[in-house]
Amino acid sequence: ALGVIGLSSEEEAPVAPFVAAQGEDMAYSVGLANEAVHEAYMEGLDGIPYAFLFDAHGTLMWRGHPSQIDRPLQQVLAGTFDVEESQKLVEWEEHLGAALEAEDLEAAWRLTDEILTLDPVHLRVINLRLAIATKHEQPDVVRATLQAIPLEKLDASAANSLAWERVTEDDLRMRHLDLALLLVRRALELEPEEAAYIDTEARIYYALGQVRRAFEVQARAVALDPEEESLAATLAYYREVLRLGETLVVP
Repeated sequence: ALGVIGLSSEEEAPVAPFVAAQGEDMAYSVGLANEAVHEAYMEGLDGIPYAFLFDAHGTLMWRGHPSQIDRPLQQVLAGTFDVEESQKLVEWEEHLGAALEAEDLEAAWRLTDEILTLDPVHLRVINLRLAIATKHEQPDVVRATLQAIPLEKLDASAANSLAWERVTEDDLRMRHLDLALLLVRRALELEPEEAAYIDTEARIYYALGQVRRAFEVQARAVALDPEEESLAATLAYYREVLRLGETLVVP
């Protein structure tokens, strides 16, 4: 059985109505942590949101940002979770945070190597490497970072997120659209009917100059999620670009 408990360090007065207002979106127990409990859990940590994963015996298996909990949770449920490896990752992540705070980019980069050796699809660390390489105008490093990702280990959400960041990157040298296409195809391999991923694929085709194909792919995204206004707006934009391309006379 899987249980979820939320803890807040605030007083009951603001917490209770907030939880009630969430309805089914917060259909789990929420408790109030006094100062001693808060310190026991959060001492030395940057702040919230923060998640802890315990097994059925109360053993701490994993801790970190909630956005990173899916993979360890699946491994714990499957009985394949490596506690020792996880603890090592947490230690390196904390050292990485300290290096970034001290603006020691050399140490931070070295620590990302260590983390990705243990967890090659650690999305936050991958994004950090991409951000550092982009800031220092190193498109070859961006490409190498993307190529090093084992696609077969990426979940759909992570693959789409990486693809979206590439196709919307302002610095065109850092886009690497061929790799973005591989990433979104991985997402669609796992979840072929997810409109958001199809939207990303269409965006990549548009960036590649394949406007009609982008329009056709985007139309499928809209058909799957007709209530999402942004998808329809993007489809209308592609339609207008097609129309202009067919009618506009360029001297």
